[in-house]
Amino acid sequence: MTTRGRLLSVLVSGLLLTCCAPATADVLPVTADLVLWLDAGDLDGDGTAEGLAEDGQTAGVVSVWKDKSVNGNDVTDAADAARAPILDLAGSLNGLPVVDFSSDAYLSRADAMGLAGNPALTVFIVTRDNDGAVSDHRLFQIGTDDGSGSGGLVTALSNDSSWRYNNGNHVFANDKLDSTTEGLIGIWRTDAGQNYGATEFFKNSSTPAVATGTGNETNVVNMPDEATIIGGGYYTAGSLSNPTNNSNADIAELLVYSSELGADDLEAVGYYLQEKWAVNSTFVPEPSSAILLAAALIPALVRRRRGAA
Repeated sequence: MTTRGRLLSVLVSGLLLTCCAPATADVLPVTADLVLWLDAGDLDGDGTAEGLAEDGQTAGVVSVWKDKSVNGNDVTDAADAARAPILDLAGSLNGLPVVDFSSDAYLSRADAMGLAGNPALTVFIVTRDNDGAVSDHRLFQIGTDDGSGSGGLVTALSNDSSWRYNNGNHVFANDKLDSTTEGLIGIWRTDAGQNYGATEFFKNSSTPAVATGTGNETNVVNMPDEATIIGGGYYTAGSLSNPTNNSNADIAELLVYSSELGADDLEAVGYYLQEKWAVNSTFVPEPSSAILLAAALIPALVRRRRGAA
């Protein structure tokens, strides 16, 4: 190949790869069926970096965490302002902002964002534990607003990696979200109408964790659309105004989809979170069809150039 031919190949390759590269980590790659999007780096959802003086925030207290999806599913401290979490702008997660749910803190809303019955669900969370306890610390719960007499009518996700439901649980082995030294990405996934033995969990990769479910795995839930709790939850006893299983964790980002995302979408959203929060995980961006096409075209361009030379 002549020098001019090699130069042409490099220029074409660079141009195609640049213009067709995957989206940056700042752009959420999957928004279809997005029900809730909470981002500690953009607490008020206005698209700009967060500051404590915005929207009445004082001394770091988070009274409202704005939903960045189009649904307006904000969570607030209305049920108990004394237990509001704290926004830490230079947080424990690689110096990036987190919402600190220590000291029994939680946020909530008085509905389950329309996720009643036995819905499809995919939940992503970026979190770091504050005490390292592998227990039923609930990071996220939806369903009934009162645990007395109806404690099974919930779906809860805990930092021991379990999916809690219908007075039972589906636990995943050796994949706990209990690190106090690094941020972790957890993903829970199920399709509509499935029993709980069919649910999946992923930690820091798109490889499903091994399930070691411990009870009532053939159950399906029929939960009411009454409550959403972030940073806490309950079973049997407890309520929207008094969660009894608090996470004691920092949360950087939470995404809830009303569908069972496919493998490519899991990879894409995982990569977005990994790059944004500098998490040591193994998600990779999907190559676009344009990049693959470019790889196929470049040898032909080179051959044509060589013939002309």
